[in-house]
Amino acid sequence: MLYLGVDQHKRYSHVTAVDGSGGVRMSCRVPNEREAFASVLGKLGEPCRSVVEAGPTWGVVYDLLEEMGARPVLANTHRVRAIAEAKVKTDKLDSHVLAQLLRADLIPTAHVPSRETRYLKNVLRQRLFLVRVRTRVKNRIHTLVARNHVDLPKGRRPEQRAWPVPARGTRTR
Repeated sequence: MLYLGVDQHKRYSHVTAVDGSGGVRMSCRVPNEREAFASVLGKLGEPCRSVVEAGPTWGVVYDLLEEMGARPVLANTHRVRAIAEAKVKTDKLDSHVLAQLLRADLIPTAHVPSRETRYLKNVLRQRLFLVRVRTRVKNRIHTLVARNHVDLPKGRRPEQRAWPVPARGTRTR
């Protein structure tokens, strides 16, 4: 059994594979793409378990590893003290520490929601963001209107709500 520590970033990950006795079998930088991970797992040629730290984009690599049978575990970033408190932090070292902690069964795990749940959460998160942007824009418009003493017409019909547009080069009040 091999143990993979994956230190993930936006476009690439650093993967370290250790065997049951803790010896390093492979350590390399891999693009976060299906073919690259398939190549790495193919070179190892043994069943493996893997660990990925929770972060903004953990789902991509987690799903790839799961599809390829690497039995991934999601590590709770705040509770992996060995990495958080390290004086020297490199991708290679972080992935090695993760692999060793997985081998020793010392990984503090985080909950992994289903793909469907993650998808719905992302849609809702994006909608919430856009609603907040809309509110900020409306508030900004209200501020500009008040700051420039513009009297806006009242009413519900579009022709009643049309904003008066001053002629070029003139100011209102």
